[in-house]
Amino acid sequence: MVLDHSGRRAVVSEGRRFHSPRFSPDGCLAMDFIQEGSRDIWTRDLRQRTLSRLSFEKDGHDPVWSPDGRWIYYVHATGIWRRRADGGGAADSVYMGSYAQALELERDGTIIGAATGPNGKFDVVRLSPDSAHTLTPLLATPYTEEAATLSPNGHWLAYTSDETGQTQVYVAAYPAGGAKVLVSQGSGVEPRWTLDGRTLYYQGERDGVPYLYAAGADFAVTGRTPLFDISQCEPAEPHANWDVSRTAPASSWCNRGR
Repeated sequence: MVLDHSGRRAVVSEGRRFHSPRFSPDGCLAMDFIQEGSRDIWTRDLRQRTLSRLSFEKDGHDPVWSPDGRWIYYVHATGIWRRRADGGGAADSVYMGSYAQALELERDGTIIGAATGPNGKFDVVRLSPDSAHTLTPLLATPYTEEAATLSPNGHWLAYTSDETGQTQVYVAAYPAGGAKVLVSQGSGVEPRWTLDGRTLYYQGERDGVPYLYAAGADFAVTGRTPLFDISQCEPAEPHANWDVSRTAPASSWCNRGR
């Protein structure tokens, strides 16, 4: 379903357990779900109300759009794959190796992703834009860093870490790194930026109930506002299981399945 800033809901697709929705630059959705035992990538045209299958390997999930909307990258058992968003051509293998997932793509083709580190926990990594796609650790500690999302201007990276004993949302300068800013008060997961980069949404709790929060960001944190109850939305890792529309910044997609 799609929710506006006040939490009002509109069902745009139903009947399946949708997962990992992502808006394209022109407002279409990519997502994955299981059908007849096969988990694959699908796209949803919200204007035409059509649902099209993109991957056929029976193991495609967690899609990410390229900035120009031409490609969809996704997780496969062997690594990261991609395919043209219009469904043309064959799927290409982008990165082969231990579990790795594309979380964001820069305009030069650099992939910001999550990968299993040497201690078995998730780290945030960069994959170079050249054909070798060399993997370089970006945020790697003995703790779990995941759910990384890049601000629209490319200067800030929001992510989650459990270094305090509970998962919280942080922001650090990108690509320089260095000092980080703690965004969430108490637990915080699944951060996503608004289109103008002035607000960082994340999922927190209010009186024990899951809530969507909006943090003003400039960046220091200028406020934290609880927006609405999201207890009917399903959580996920190492990424957000919802997204903010690029064509309507006040709207978001919640992955509630039926």
